Amino acid sequence: MLQSGAAALASAAAAGATSSAASAAPSAAGPLFDVDLSAPGTPLKHFWEGCVGGDHAKQLLRRDFQDQLTTAHRDLGVQAIRMHGVLAPQMSVYSTGRPAGWSPNAYSFFNVHQAYDHLVANGMHPYVELSAMPEDMAAPGGSGIFYYSFLNSPPKSFTDWGALIGAFVSDLVDRYGLAEVRNWPFEVWNEPNLGFWGGTAQQYNQLYQAAAEAIKNVDASIPVGGPATDGGGLSFLQAFLDFVEASHVPIDFVSSHGYENNVLAGPRGVADIFAPTRAVIPAGLPYYVSETGASYLDNVSDVWDTSYAAAFWVKAVAECDGITDILSLWTFSDIFEEEPQAANIFHGGFGALTMYATPKPIYRAFQLLHQLGDRRLPATATGVPQTVGMLAATSARGGYDLVIYNHSLPNGAAAGGPGQFSTAPATQQAITVRVQGALATHTASLTRIDANHGNTRQAWYDLGKPVYPTNAQIEKIAVASEVSPMPIAPVRSPGNGQDLTFEIVLPAEGVAALHLR
Repeated sequence: MLQSGAAALASAAAAGATSSAASAAPSAAGPLFDVDLSAPGTPLKHFWEGCVGGDHAKQLLRRDFQDQLTTAHRDLGVQAIRMHGVLAPQMSVYSTGRPAGWSPNAYSFFNVHQAYDHLVANGMHPYVELSAMPEDMAAPGGSGIFYYSFLNSPPKSFTDWGALIGAFVSDLVDRYGLAEVRNWPFEVWNEPNLGFWGGTAQQYNQLYQAAAEAIKNVDASIPVGGPATDGGGLSFLQAFLDFVEASHVPIDFVSSHGYENNVLAGPRGVADIFAPTRAVIPAGLPYYVSETGASYLDNVSDVWDTSYAAAFWVKAVAECDGITDILSLWTFSDIFEEEPQAANIFHGGFGALTMYATPKPIYRAFQLLHQLGDRRLPATATGVPQTVGMLAATSARGGYDLVIYNHSLPNGAAAGGPGQFSTAPATQQAITVRVQGALATHTASLTRIDANHGNTRQAWYDLGKPVYPTNAQIEKIAVASEVSPMPIAPVRSPGNGQDLTFEIVLPAEGVAALHLR
């Protein structure tokens, strides 16, 4: 029997972890994962660390937002942040009404410098979404999206739009150096197949062409791409790809978005959205998913604030391996103003961190994945329900990590409103894990994320759900977010001193990481 630290069987059972006795082989009919540590495996690129989302660009001028991002870079390994509206009026980039002497032209990149300086100084870079339309450049008839009024208009002049992009990118090269800016993806607009774009598809193609050519006029090796379509958007995407090919317009990557409550999500979750998209992308072009998440609704607290999101994220990474070159979580923080900034610390916001910087369960899952190494091991499943999966890999800390999730299946029906998710729900599962090729010196431990481990929202409930928690209360919530590996005593299988067998009871919407060191 496994023991968890100094706890005896009753404690281990309460935690949901037991092991088989040496004389009791796992039932062939029961859910079983077989992992061979000596298998050659496949390369595991940390594609989910390439970028995270972060609301609108003005937030990057806030000290608390900067501090949270620096923490996420340290804990999660994130390399870039994508934000809406770097050209929006809030950033004061373009204005024809600046007083004489304030600027040599209609441009001011001062606020952009303050935002990007912080990223570069801390080992990160922007994933530059070229949006929204500056008010003084916008054609009439557009509308403002969200609380901060993302202006969706086409430009009055595509020539002026191209000139702005050229001046912007030239300024970035002057400030940060060409070698640095060559690592920054420049994505033209956001979700032009939805309300974020008020023009036609043909006008989007013009917008993209003017921006792409302006960027390449600065330097041919600075990457540009798009179209950042949402929910698959295959017809829009295919027409765009046909246009760039026929018109010989530069493109270095293709991007799109998808959430698990989009209608195209299937048993593999968001991977069922992204795999068909990858299939239409020309060979050799990287595929960047620049937004994804458990839900496109940000006010469903039982999704984003609980282990549901943690299980979603592990599954998304496991299933999208080999499909996408970037998988960007939307978003890393609840400092967020698509709607007016929330007051309650737990309000169902998209963030992996609360607005007080306390980690939610998905943040802890992201940490577990960051600790993986660079080689994925095959995990052979026998009788395992569709809700359960495993990502087995070498560990960056030495040894191996086997990360198991138990997550509800989407049924292809979009949510009709807050809380109205149509899914095949996960249920508690007893999973047998058989590990071959372990060393006699290996020790085992288990880290859990579920309703009883890392449940920060419950800690807030226990404090009486204070609207504005005190520093002492925030500290208690932070302590509740902590998840630690619990030592366990493995049982070696008879006749083979290198095989280990574990039984793990995995709650619905739970994550369990088995560590071998």
